[in-house]
Amino acid sequence: MKIENLRNIEDAYKLWRYCNLRVGEVDSIFEKGYLEYYKMFPERYLGVYQNESLIACCVYFHDFRKASIYRLAVLPKFRNKNIATLLIIECERIAKANGINSIYCLIEENNQNSLKLFKNNSYEVVDSIKYLIKRL
Repeated sequence: MKIENLRNIEDAYKLWRYCNLRVGEVDSIFEKGYLEYYKMFPERYLGVYQNESLIACCVYFHDFRKASIYRLAVLPKFRNKNIATLLIIECERIAKANGINSIYCLIEENNQNSLKLFKNNSYEVVDSIKYLIKRL
C-alpha cells in the first residue's frame, strides 16, 4: 500500500462519515478550518487508495513545536492490515523531517480500537492533561 497526498477533500469527508468520525457540516466554522487548512497545506492530508478509491486517510499538523495526527480513518474491511500504522509512521517521518520531536493525537474516551492502535505504536496516555474547549 502506498501513502500519497489526498486527491480531494470530498473523499475524505465521505470516509470520515462512513467510519463515524465526528465531522460537522461542511459549512460549519470547525469544518471550514479543515477546508482552509487543506487549501493551504494539501500535502498534510494523507491518503491510501486501492483501485482509485480512498480506503484510509489522516490529517497531519505541526506548529514547529509539536505535531499531531487528526481524523485517522480506515475503511472497516481494510482494518488490521497495518494501514493505520503506516499512516502514523508517515506522519512521524514528516515530523522528524521538520525538526519536531513529539507528536500527539486526541482520541475519544470510548474509542478503544484507536487507543489500542496508538498504544501499540508506542504512544503514551497522559492522564495529567485535560482537554478543554470553548466554542465561540
